[in-house]
Amino acid sequence: MINFSKLFYLKFWFNAYPGAMSKPFLLFFIVMTIVFSLLAIVSYFFNKKRSIYQKTWNSFFQLCFFSVVYNIFWIFFVWQTIPVLSSRFWFAIWLLIIIIWFVFIFRQIFIKIPQRKKILEQKNKIKKYLP
Repeated sequence: MINFSKLFYLKFWFNAYPGAMSKPFLLFFIVMTIVFSLLAIVSYFFNKKRSIYQKTWNSFFQLCFFSVVYNIFWIFFVWQTIPVLSSRFWFAIWLLIIIIWFVFIFRQIFIKIPQRKKILEQKNKIKKYLP
């Protein structure tokens, strides 16, 4: 059974020698790496299409690609029990980066794309009357 009370102690997060990773946690990271790699492939192909959503797909592709590379390195460092590089605070940093990146992607989807659509509609209205 996992003891979640350890998560509230700084010693748990900043321990230079965290020890071996438990198998469920390692499996979770391997699955996340596979999911992010599949999402990166899908977003790469959507990124090739010229549309109003191209920047959003590009941001999502970069997020997925970053996560795949980051996870591969972190799994390797944990597997080899390399001090400091296998510390748990790298997981917290990765999670923080993912959250910030998703905030920017959602900002782009819900704020910037509707603005671009309005501008395109206005341009198309004006083009309709031009020869």
